[in-house]
Amino acid sequence: MAKTPGCLYIAHMKDGPMIRIRLPGGAVTADQLRAVAALAGDLGSGLIDLTNRANLQVRGLHDITFDVLKTHLGGAGLLPKAAWADRIRNIVADPLDGRDPDALCDTRGLVEALDAAIQARPALKSLSSEVGFVVDNGGASGVAGLAHDIGLVAERAASGIRFRLTLAGTPTELVASEETAPLLAIAAARAAIALAAEAQSPLPRGLAAYGVGAKTWKQPTAAAVRLALALGGPYENRIRRLIKTVPVETIVERLEDFAEIPLERAAVADPLPVFDPSIGIVPEARSGFVSCGLGVPVGRLDVATTRHLAALADRHGDGTLRLAPWHAVFLPSVRTDAAEALLAEADRLGFVVDPAFVRIRLYACSGVEGCRGGRLHTKENGRAVFAAVAKTLGDAPLPEPLTIHVSGCIKGCAHRQQSDILALERNASYDVFENAAPGTEPPPDRHRGSASAETLPDLVADLARARFDRNAAE
Repeated sequence: MAKTPGCLYIAHMKDGPMIRIRLPGGAVTADQLRAVAALAGDLGSGLIDLTNRANLQVRGLHDITFDVLKTHLGGAGLLPKAAWADRIRNIVADPLDGRDPDALCDTRGLVEALDAAIQARPALKSLSSEVGFVVDNGGASGVAGLAHDIGLVAERAASGIRFRLTLAGTPTELVASEETAPLLAIAAARAAIALAAEAQSPLPRGLAAYGVGAKTWKQPTAAAVRLALALGGPYENRIRRLIKTVPVETIVERLEDFAEIPLERAAVADPLPVFDPSIGIVPEARSGFVSCGLGVPVGRLDVATTRHLAALADRHGDGTLRLAPWHAVFLPSVRTDAAEALLAEADRLGFVVDPAFVRIRLYACSGVEGCRGGRLHTKENGRAVFAAVAKTLGDAPLPEPLTIHVSGCIKGCAHRQQSDILALERNASYDVFENAAPGTEPPPDRHRGSASAETLPDLVADLARARFDRNAAE
């Protein structure tokens, strides 16, 4: 994908224009889901993808214009207030937020405040659309354990709950209250923009150094230089990549130039939370109610199932839903005595309700339907692989989740990190590797065989079983 899509930034794919609807924290209402389903059904291919950051993509659009998008999405409250900020509102949060009895606090308001703060600062215009924010409430899900660029993680302090700033998964000494935490995250983003500009700007290096190095950010000349650098991009300001050449400590130092609040520091005492996703019936803090998590294999929905989701939320919950960054959807505020009936209905609709779903993390790109470089039906093949592996492993207790990536090309758009098992399309078949990542040619010693689309599920299932047996024997 050449350019990251948004609501108002249309990506032209093989199956037609595609948009990505960002839902900060994964929050969406039943009525908003119906609006998305209407857009996909009336003007699209009928396919809707749930992304790794708990956003929604509508594929195969036709006769689409900005006015049409505004009509369909604007009335549903799905458009950003600042159009320029459309693609940088990448905020992941715990889908159980506000209901998890183990959470330290409810961060739904913080997510909204961070989203508003991003949209209120045009200086972030050149921020990479791949930059990801995460807000962790200290609950069981541990979303701060997900790969991210800028994180705000709740922790206990003598004065109450505070939030620690993390950069590319590294805790820093900077902390803030819930009210000021969004400004701390904004300062980190601005520091990343400035440091990237300093290193890569076509402007004279001395000018760039002055712009980011001046001790007083309000100094008129320094402010003007910073504005030019911020709006003049693009530069590689995604912190997960920036730290390859710029230490986290340097980002923290430069952050002070952009802080809109007095900075508070506290020694790092605890590691980041461990990512621990769930589905199925999850108890809520409120007695007599639960949240019901439904797994969405390979993140693929259609119009009918999306409308059914909205109906389930209205009928059994409070009309709201939370999308999870592990291809799942949570329906909160379900009465405990209605939960089993809801899961049974969801199972009939094709959702996965077995909590074991989270043990097998399967990623698959759009494949031949959506990518000009694709030649195989990777989503369909991924579903078959998931079913085969789930059947083979049964209830076997995995020491850690098994990651499987079915990729239509070496780019690996669906999952760029290393996977336990990588199925890579080659000449209309798959080469299968263990412990490999896309992006570069996997080492030959990790190759485990080749398979057609039809034989891929059995090969991957055999590899998964062999991995389990090896782990059990150790």
